[in-house]
Amino acid sequence: MDDKTHPVLVLADDATDARCLCKMIRSAPDSFDLRVSRLDSAAVVSNYVAEEKLEAILLETDLETDTDLAVVASVCHSVGDVPVVLVTPTTDESRHQQAVAGGAAGCLTKWKFDHTSLAQTLSDAIRRKPPSPEFRTNVAPR
Repeated sequence: MDDKTHPVLVLADDATDARCLCKMIRSAPDSFDLRVSRLDSAAVVSNYVAEEKLEAILLETDLETDTDLAVVASVCHSVGDVPVVLVTPTTDESRHQQAVAGGAAGCLTKWKFDHTSLAQTLSDAIRRKPPSPEFRTNVAPR
């Protein structure tokens, strides 16, 4: 992607799934330069984002209920411009679209992807995120 390491947070309630997702990210090709860490609770995610200077979050969620969508929107809102990519067992495209409308950077259907496509999705989300305010103020106008 570039010559810098990109910190990614895996946020999942299920410890086994979280470990598997972390392992998949770690086994991605080195060219993606992703560094992964993990939390079990969305309650502390906004503090963690600031401390770790995260560039993306991989959030495991069901998307089955409106409450699930509200949690996604809340997490997306609480982390500012850090892209949130969802991993969900839900195959319902309308639920995926609702999650994206609520702020998610994208959705992956659980276990329908490999380590390279997971890393590619995270890298694409990082690339698409808007530049930080500091960057925008330091760029000369055209």
